[in-house]
Amino acid sequence: MNVPELKVKQDVSTRWNSSVIMLERLIQIKAPLSAAITFLPHAPNFLTALEWELISDCLPLLKPFEIMTVELSGEHYPTLSIVIPLIPGLQYTLRNKTTTTAAGTLLKKTAIDVLARRLGILESNKIVAKATFLDPRFKKTGFGLVDNANITEKWITDEINSIMRNTQENETSIMPINREPNLLWEHFDSKVSQIRTTSSTGISASLLIRQYLEMPYLNRTKNPLDFWKQHKNTFPELYSLQLKYLCVPATAVPSERVFSKTGQITNDRRNRLHPKNLDYIVFLNSNINLNL
Repeated sequence: MNVPELKVKQDVSTRWNSSVIMLERLIQIKAPLSAAITFLPHAPNFLTALEWELISDCLPLLKPFEIMTVELSGEHYPTLSIVIPLIPGLQYTLRNKTTTTAAGTLLKKTAIDVLARRLGILESNKIVAKATFLDPRFKKTGFGLVDNANITEKWITDEINSIMRNTQENETSIMPINREPNLLWEHFDSKVSQIRTTSSTGISASLLIRQYLEMPYLNRTKNPLDFWKQHKNTFPELYSLQLKYLCVPATAVPSERVFSKTGQITNDRRNRLHPKNLDYIVFLNSNINLNL
């Protein structure tokens, strides 16, 4: 049939993506699978024409979720900041999918409604919104609503003001006090100190954010941590904030990978491994760089 040799993928109840992968593989090997089953004496009942139509109609709606899940499960780059920009992209993709069956239409409507209800509120979440704002790939453009982007900018400005005030207070507290105060300048110094505390930090924070927003956007495929490492001296306050918010949220993916590796190492022929040795082998297998 002039098709690549592919195996059937199995659906695993603990991995949602496996259902999509299984359906996708069935579509890829539909013709050879149909031909092979006719020659098997005790073959299971094959899928009907209606079932094939349902798979073909629903798979394009499920595939974007699988892509999004894989991207959000990364371990070597910040993933929290990409949640908000991905949601409008996922909604746009679903709305532009054309369905031909009632089940596909219902799945499309349900998916869009659930996305809006459960993930639409993330733009109002301070931690997630700040992470997106501090990602030089997205800044304010990553938000679906301009109002949410402006509110997040105010949150960042307020936090920078707080950092600057604390820095000034620390600098003031360590100033040398061995010099006798000059009574003639005491009133003037007090006025300058008040002005510096109330206005200069706000102006500096606004200018700092404006300079950051006016910089060219980082390529979407680049790592934002490399950008901040390069500009840590240009934007020290923003650099400290990105250390706080540009993070990788904990997921079950890494632990599931470790369990899978453990299952591959411990089999019927290696069932007498000492637990301590098994820990060593699993650790090395999970962390060694095979490209070296």
